[in-house]
Amino acid sequence: MQAKERVLLGLSRHEEKVLSALAKEPLGVSALAREIKLPRTSLNYALKKLHQRGLVVTKPHGKRRVWTMHDNLELRDRFFAVGESFAPAEKGISSFAVSPEMRIEIFRGSKNLLRLWHMMTDLDKFERLYCIQPDASFNAALGHALGGASYQEILDINAKIKARKIIVEALVHEHSAHTIPETLAAREVEPAQFLGGFVGRLADTMKLPPEFMDVSAEMYLYRETFVIINWAHEVGITITNKEISQFFKSLFEAAKYLSHKYDQNERMAQKIVELGSAQS
Repeated sequence: MQAKERVLLGLSRHEEKVLSALAKEPLGVSALAREIKLPRTSLNYALKKLHQRGLVVTKPHGKRRVWTMHDNLELRDRFFAVGESFAPAEKGISSFAVSPEMRIEIFRGSKNLLRLWHMMTDLDKFERLYCIQPDASFNAALGHALGGASYQEILDINAKIKARKIIVEALVHEHSAHTIPETLAAREVEPAQFLGGFVGRLADTMKLPPEFMDVSAEMYLYRETFVIINWAHEVGITITNKEISQFFKSLFEAAKYLSHKYDQNERMAQKIVELGSAQS
């Protein structure tokens, strides 16, 4: 098993050794300890963690019991093919279950990132979508996604947020209202119509300090799914897991203490008025 596969699956080095050995044949604890040269205490702990995640099971074998990989998950193929399934040259969507409690998906390419945005807004009325979106990431999103049908898709996403009354809790930089028109003008897109898509959304927006999180990546949380998107590299990763989603929610609440109340809807509306005055 390669290092990148072990990291993707969230395995410790001891757990990796156990699974690699059990992929060959079922083994009892004593035989397994000899095979991978691991102290019995460390082995028992690794087996316990793997068993809790549903990756290994113990079965009777004659008068003794042996450990084996879980048949239902077809782990032999999954573990050793995972590296190929995440080949960076393929601009698609990859998905696999790390454990019964965790699923990971990787989205590549601007079209699939727009599809991911659509997925995040397929929520029920008054559900909350949490977001941390720095200026650098928002500008990268506009640069990679705008143009033709992609521009209309962004308008459709904002329209869906308003129609479904989704509450957007966001941490953003204040300068986005100024930089959006510049980016749109370079792509020959009408700024007022685009900015209008933000007006009227149910939003609780906080303003990030300008020096905080000045990166071209953004984070989201909806239900029990955590999302991170990097538009510069056109890649998005979703992790559906209760504990990770709770961790991000705590991180989001902590970041609020570094922020100030900011009415993004009102600021976008003001910018539309300013653009209209400049054109008249």
